[in-house]
Amino acid sequence: MLNFDLNEYLNELEKLVNIDSGSRVPGGPDQIADYFEGKYTSLGLQVRRIRTDGANGPILEIRNRPETPCMDVLLMGHMDTVFPEGEAEHRPFRMENGTAYGPGVADMKAGLLSTYYLVKNLVEQQADLSFGVCLNSDEEISSLHSQDRIQELAAISDVCVVMEPGRKNGAYVSERKGLARFHFEVHGVSAHAGIAPQDGASAINELAYITLQMEALNHYEIGTSVNVGKISGGTSANVVCDYAEAMVDVRFDSMEEYHKIESAFQNFVAHPRDPRTTVRIKREGYRPPMRRNERTEAVIRLMNEKGAEHGVEMKWVKTGGGSDGNFAAFAGSAVVDGVGPVGDGAHSKNETMQIATVEPRLKVIFETVLALAEQGKKG
Repeated sequence: MLNFDLNEYLNELEKLVNIDSGSRVPGGPDQIADYFEGKYTSLGLQVRRIRTDGANGPILEIRNRPETPCMDVLLMGHMDTVFPEGEAEHRPFRMENGTAYGPGVADMKAGLLSTYYLVKNLVEQQADLSFGVCLNSDEEISSLHSQDRIQELAAISDVCVVMEPGRKNGAYVSERKGLARFHFEVHGVSAHAGIAPQDGASAINELAYITLQMEALNHYEIGTSVNVGKISGGTSANVVCDYAEAMVDVRFDSMEEYHKIESAFQNFVAHPRDPRTTVRIKREGYRPPMRRNERTEAVIRLMNEKGAEHGVEMKWVKTGGGSDGNFAAFAGSAVVDGVGPVGDGAHSKNETMQIATVEPRLKVIFETVLALAEQGKKG
């Protein structure tokens, strides 16, 4: 039986939401880490606080049996949000008509808190399984500093549960596309557009040519998309531009598609249309696809059973957005995602969390984990 007090939960959630913990807010993710380090330590669990070079905040690793080489279940979440410093002061946590509001309320401070209550109940009921929790501080900036450690932990975990928010309609997430973000730079040769335009090599023209070539890389039928989302360059209409840049978003369902796109991008570098220009590309974010496997299907069936017992409508979706579940699946673990309370409007001033979904979804994953423990004992 789940030991849970919703009012206590909401009081704690208010404290968390009212802490600015943006990925690049100095000291922000550390405040969230301080809060949960104290709570997990009080449960008698091992808590490691890990810092990586260049990271603004830590990774928290929590284990109940740190001496074991593998884990039955790894629970995953992130302590950072997308919001700047001062956002919580401008629009602090509030509740109205069964809905909670505030920066990061669903993505994913409610998920962090649900993870804690899940673990607290596992400890109190002395569940016979090896579990861990991994909380990072840079998920919203593609987990640049934590992805290696996430994959290492996922590789030794049978099942990974990602406590990201459920979809607006209550659906859980079973698959995610892979994604990559690239920064294109084109260097050309400047010249006077009226006196000697032939002496110039336009970086804008080269980048425009590349942009049009990218259209051919889209293959929507199999989940591949290439989008030039931002482009800039030039100083004046009467100057042949010597510098232009673009940000490109790529989504894909298979690594074969990703490698095809990467190869095409490298061809732009090796063979510019105007040989007087130079093209440079930097990959600034990456997540491999999160694909279902046979073990994932088994966990989904188990969750569906538990959901039916508690009157939770169990829906599963594939989404184009990424999470750290992408890294966990690529490492070979069975992954279920979007397991936290239901949210909407993530990354916006209209972010919400449906309060009525907190307890039933917590019960579903709690009893699923207990069932996994029983299955493990039976071999």
